Amino acid sequence: MKSVFFLVAAALIIFCSCADDKEPTCTIHGLVNDSKTGEPVRAAMVELSSTDVYGPKTSTVTGNDGYFEFSEVPSWGYVLVFKQNNYEELFLEVRVEPGQVVRRDVLLTPFSKIFGVVTDLSGEPRAGTNVRLHRVSSGTPFAEPFQTVQTDLSGYYEFRVASGSYDLRIGTVNMRITVSNGNELERDIQF
Repeated sequence: MKSVFFLVAAALIIFCSCADDKEPTCTIHGLVNDSKTGEPVRAAMVELSSTDVYGPKTSTVTGNDGYFEFSEVPSWGYVLVFKQNNYEELFLEVRVEPGQVVRRDVLLTPFSKIFGVVTDLSGEPRAGTNVRLHRVSSGTPFAEPFQTVQTDLSGYYEFRVASGSYDLRIGTVNMRITVSNGNELERDIQF
């Protein structure tokens, strides 16, 4: 009976000591700033997703200083996704090894603004006019509008979009425009 007790006790000691031999975890941290102003981007969502479908996934929000941190992360390959209203999403791949501390500072690009006033041929505002914006891909616009807005009572319209080329369509008017790096582009249209 003593030998059985001794064997069970020895097995528990070995099991418990092996359970403490975990692989060292990692830390991924950094700063998120505005690409135009250099100011911190507050309250940006930062998602950490494993490149393996079954791997870990978590998220955090940047502080007032734009800082984010994921601690006690298993070594793995990850994709960091940075999201914030008025900014383009940013995707960043990162691989961490056991015990590694990885710093990834990023710059988020503000959405560009396309805006203007639609008037009739006499210069009067066209309220309630549909303005369509199609994203151009390899020189060919998508079949469906990327965004559609209606002009307000003063004929004003506005889109906030990621950098790229677009076809702006109002009635029979069609124009190709390109925006980048959070710039503003005014396009008044008379028809």
